[in-house]
Amino acid sequence: MNKKTLTLSLAFGICYLWSGGIFMTVFFRLYEHYDQIQVTYISDVLYYIMQATGIFFFSLFVKSKTLEYRKHILNISLIAITILFGIMAILSNDPTRILVSGAIMNISIGALLCSYLLRMSKNLESKERGKCFAFAYALGSIGTYLLSLPFDGKALISNHIIWVYIILAIIASFFLYLFDKLSKEDIKTENENTPNTIISTNVKKNSILLMVLLPFLFMVINSLGYHFEQAIADNINILFTRAFYSIGLIAAGIIIDKKRNLGAICAFLSLSFPLICLSFRGNDITIVSSILSYIFLGFINVYSVILFIDIGDHYPDKAHMSTYGFGISRIGTALGTSVGLLLEKNQTILICITLTLYAICGLIFFAYQSFYYNKTESIVTETAGERKERIFKEYSSRYGLNGKQTEVLRLLLDGYPNGEIADKLYLAESTVKYHVKNILKITGYKNRNELISNYMSQSNNSK
Repeated sequence: MNKKTLTLSLAFGICYLWSGGIFMTVFFRLYEHYDQIQVTYISDVLYYIMQATGIFFFSLFVKSKTLEYRKHILNISLIAITILFGIMAILSNDPTRILVSGAIMNISIGALLCSYLLRMSKNLESKERGKCFAFAYALGSIGTYLLSLPFDGKALISNHIIWVYIILAIIASFFLYLFDKLSKEDIKTENENTPNTIISTNVKKNSILLMVLLPFLFMVINSLGYHFEQAIADNINILFTRAFYSIGLIAAGIIIDKKRNLGAICAFLSLSFPLICLSFRGNDITIVSSILSYIFLGFINVYSVILFIDIGDHYPDKAHMSTYGFGISRIGTALGTSVGLLLEKNQTILICITLTLYAICGLIFFAYQSFYYNKTESIVTETAGERKERIFKEYSSRYGLNGKQTEVLRLLLDGYPNGEIADKLYLAESTVKYHVKNILKITGYKNRNELISNYMSQSNNSK
């Protein structure tokens, strides 16, 4: 893990620690006014949907303003909103106010986490992202448990804990500032022997739907088999068992950075555990099964997030979707929890639905693996010249240019004026001008400078 990755991991991890902590404090406050089923609906359904809402709105906001996610004033505003409505929920004695304040707080949390995920997608190499996300989430999971230990395990329900969250938010902001500074200073140079991943744009377009369905079905199935707050017995400390989440997270992060395909298979195999839990529903839930559920969830969560984090590498116009995996997972958890609670007393129907979804998920998963990884995610070694030629061919074929137009475009993009292009291609200069005019008309650009600028931009974003 290099310096940049470690810095972002600390920034993201401490952010997740204080935002996850304030989420748990509000969660415990809900128990003072609502029963267990109601709290589960609020925390794992309503609040998760609110987080997904924050993620999607923030990602769409930065779609046309690619640098907005790096503005610290935006992060500070989101932190202020999160803490403000968190304080309102913690200090209020009105159940409705707690519920509504918590909902607004979670929209802000979703947007805040989105800004970190965007930084991870745009500034870290693919081989570092799994570890970065896993370490950050693990830090938050373990840290929340450690924060709860003082005052005989009642620290999180103390009103004074908000000061700890404010201090942690300041520390996280410092590491985020440091990371952004490192990113600006990081001058990327192209190595002629650097391996590049070649993925067809057309294939990626066809696989978007599969990408959306996978994290959604993963989390629906997981929640159907094991919706945590409802299933965990009263004598099990949820914060203690949640700390073991870090084992699965870190293991998954290391594996998925080594080989994306292997990490995906581990995540799919982890879905077997919720099915096992479902078959034993009705018996007492042990601390061992609770711990294992979080370990396996770590593999599922890392895969669901990294699946989308990588999308901007080879599909620049979809870069804003890099956070969708996290948001889709939240929606899947919300739906799975809702159905699981509704069918709690109809085990046969619940098992049939879960097994059906598992079978559908398996078909989609292996179709995606075969279609995407096995056929298109091939790692090859390209020289700088080979990479340049590949990018040019992809760019020119996009507009359906004929042979002569392609020859003119190649020299035009290299910066040659019409006269020199005419000499190199043994054409009259008037013929070159004619071809240039047609090329601009086909591509939709006003002049050659605009065309060259667009090509260079897409070339730099292509890997």
